[in-house]
Amino acid sequence: MQKNHGDGFDADCRKYALEARDDEPAAVDIEKRPRLFPKVGILEKPLVPVAPAPRAAPTLSEIPPKLMLMAIFEGSQRFRIDDWDFVFQTGSGAEPVRALMINLTRPSILGHFGSSPGMRKIQISCPPDWIDGLYLEETEGSPPLHDFLSRHLSHFAWMPSRQFVWAARELLEPAVSRPELCRLNRHARALDMLRFAFDALLAERSADDPLPSLSAARQGRRVRDFIIANLSENLTIEHIARETGASASTVQRAFKAHFGITVQAFIRQRKLELAKTALCREGITIAEAAYIAGYSNASNFTCAFKRTYGFPPGRTARMNS
Repeated sequence: MQKNHGDGFDADCRKYALEARDDEPAAVDIEKRPRLFPKVGILEKPLVPVAPAPRAAPTLSEIPPKLMLMAIFEGSQRFRIDDWDFVFQTGSGAEPVRALMINLTRPSILGHFGSSPGMRKIQISCPPDWIDGLYLEETEGSPPLHDFLSRHLSHFAWMPSRQFVWAARELLEPAVSRPELCRLNRHARALDMLRFAFDALLAERSADDPLPSLSAARQGRRVRDFIIANLSENLTIEHIARETGASASTVQRAFKAHFGITVQAFIRQRKLELAKTALCREGITIAEAAYIAGYSNASNFTCAFKRTYGFPPGRTARMNS
């Protein structure tokens, strides 16, 4: 159903909807706030009788690192990011909605070739610090998702689920009227869309064939030995993969298959053991123990220590004294 921009918002909510300019490849951010939530933009171009001629050369602009999630309801759009070309358009049938997710780990050049008339699109932009928040020190995380979010220009296109489409339509046509509820609805539906997008990505990645058990055992032991020998270093999956001669996804999959624990969880476990030993034998402070365990925050260290051993690190220090 074609509608004018903003018809789905009542008077209290309309001020939060900003129409994107015709020469912009992505929707305009609805609000400028601290990066506690992803940013949401809505692009709705009016349907005109004659479509404009496609641009011979793209309009170039620089865009910062971010994760972009797009849902298109009507129309089509062509753009280029660095050396990758994307054509984003609706499908056919009863539910023509299409979705696309692109991850940028560094500043990139966006080339926009224009979009079709009658365009209806939602874009959600997640800055790097928000993405980093998905991987807290206490969170094991998902290797396929970590691999996607750590690679520049990784992208995933799919026909979204009904739940995803419902959340997207709630953003286009919210059922709430009060400004504060409109804002909460926007954040909630954006997070819903991201969750359903990650679900779809993980469902596709889980179809990959697992490693043979012997190969997984060999690779897992190699990774374990390297970690134990280099616990004092800042161990990232990429660094471990490079030093053990495998890809990041192979390292994570093989280690979990052989030891039943993720690489990140194993590193945290071993570093906590080192910190506990130092507290018992050397009488170091809680802050020093947190540093040994790889925590920048003593409170996070205390929570992790108590969850692992059943008592706070302060008791270990008192027992030693």
